[in-house]
Amino acid sequence: MMQCVGRRGFLKGAVSIVGGTVALRGLGLAGSLIPGTARAAGGPRTLVLLRLYGGNDGLNTVIPYGAGTYYDLRPRLAVAPAQVLPLTGQIGLHPRMVALKGHYDAGRLAVIQSVGYPNPNLSHFRSEIIWQSADPVGITSTGWVGRWLDQAFPAGDEDVRAVDVSYYLQHVLLSDHANVFAFPNLDGLNFPTDYAYSGDVDIKRQTFEALATLPRAPGSPAENLARGGYVLSKNVDLYAAVPDGIATTFPDTRLGNGLRTVSRMIAATRAGSTAASVFQVGIDGFDTHAQQDAEGGHADLWGDIDGALAAFHAEMTAQGAADDVLVLVYSEFGRRVEENGSRGTDHGTAAPMFAFGNPVVGGLYGPDADLLNLDGDDNLVHQVDFREVYATVVERWLGGDSSAVLGGTFTPVPFLPTP
Repeated sequence: MMQCVGRRGFLKGAVSIVGGTVALRGLGLAGSLIPGTARAAGGPRTLVLLRLYGGNDGLNTVIPYGAGTYYDLRPRLAVAPAQVLPLTGQIGLHPRMVALKGHYDAGRLAVIQSVGYPNPNLSHFRSEIIWQSADPVGITSTGWVGRWLDQAFPAGDEDVRAVDVSYYLQHVLLSDHANVFAFPNLDGLNFPTDYAYSGDVDIKRQTFEALATLPRAPGSPAENLARGGYVLSKNVDLYAAVPDGIATTFPDTRLGNGLRTVSRMIAATRAGSTAASVFQVGIDGFDTHAQQDAEGGHADLWGDIDGALAAFHAEMTAQGAADDVLVLVYSEFGRRVEENGSRGTDHGTAAPMFAFGNPVVGGLYGPDADLLNLDGDDNLVHQVDFREVYATVVERWLGGDSSAVLGGTFTPVPFLPTP
């Protein structure tokens, strides 16, 4: 379990040890500091998670423009049929998803419809944990990717296996022993220190080195601190030294800059200087209760995503990495079918997910959203369990045991080929 320590607490010397894992935070860096091991067999496959913060409106993303009910229930927010980028005679993509439509036509985008889980929770916090832990019932302390990391990389070495391009480490990457870091960018990344005290960083490094020479009981707090400090020191230096050789122009947005940072780390991993193979980036603004169609609203968010993913694919192609990179797009829930009185949409249930990249078997998966058969709260009923999507990624991309990761057996969705 990861516990984050605030910058002020860290600079005062606070170190939190929870469940055998040392967690430090300072200057936007977080790390699970129990060592992991070497890379999984099978080559430099990379998974990039794109999280849509706030609950994406699936019905204005994959639009049921052939359903009159959609227009009846959304007289102001519905996208006109002439604007939709059609996938079939019934559904199509939002008009701002032009580049993604091109990738769909080229077989590089899979649209997985009506995804959710039983007895959905409409709290942002709770549903985020459910989606990221892959546990709709209990409260699991690790994330589904974190459990795969623990499965793939047994405890033993000091490499970072996953990076959340964020100020905060999200639940999806939490692991028992694999090393996972969180930082918003690579620029200015360094060992956490208090610049008000001359030599502070050197003193901290020397302290960890001194601890490393002392006799320690295996698994003791001193052992965890010494090894954790070494892992942190080593990997901060490695990632701070990642070169910036990106030639592709990315949109100057949070997401664009985040995917540019991911591109730099992928290049470093492929060059052998770092080892991370899983990354997460995010874009917020999807909690569209009011003025959803205003400037900066849902349409502009998808314009941002469209441009950033197009640049990312172009950069992966330039690096020769495009066949080795899979992007998975998810949100914590969808929105209600009917628009509200504030020209927005409230928390809903099922929504589409997307898998993007050269490895994808593009196309439509899962049934169209059924607007005529809603649940007792007039929300969409999910037709695809999100753990089926995760099982596909674990089994067919990461090469893991999905039943062990997900705590049950789930039928893969064939948007990735069978190994």
